[in-house]
Amino acid sequence: MKLVMENWRGYLRENEVSPPDTLYHATAPTRLANIMRTGLGQGESKFQGNAGQAGISTASDIDALAGGDFGNLILMLDTSKMGDNYNFIPTDYWGDDREKELRITSKDESDTVISPSAISKLIFISPKIPRFELKGLSKYNIPIESIWKGETKTYNMNGENV
Repeated sequence: MKLVMENWRGYLRENEVSPPDTLYHATAPTRLANIMRTGLGQGESKFQGNAGQAGISTASDIDALAGGDFGNLILMLDTSKMGDNYNFIPTDYWGDDREKELRITSKDESDTVISPSAISKLIFISPKIPRFELKGLSKYNIPIESIWKGETKTYNMNGENV
């Protein structure tokens, strides 16, 4: 087992790329309060346990997540605020660009957790934002958008349209 883990770490180092300035992660809105308190971790995706995959799934193109298939809350991540303790590994599950992503894993082999300070925008794929999900989060002062049928609306952390 030790050899398997050493080989896996070597694979990660060989395939690591520099991240773009912005990445996107989709999740369920019900997870937002916990993410803002403790950070975005591996267990915070819509599909609990990430189907046994290491790290956090992200996309460099918001359109890959805008259909809501992976959760209708998209976190916009500013990679410059993440620090340098992460590996960014390109993954293309089908080999045909259908599900390309950058998986983020921790370089120090600890659980992968991204600080809430790296979240630069909340994007709800919904005609309006679920205000109950924002309760108690006004201190974070993160821009919010809702995108629905080509229309974009902007809100503050109190859920007020701006």
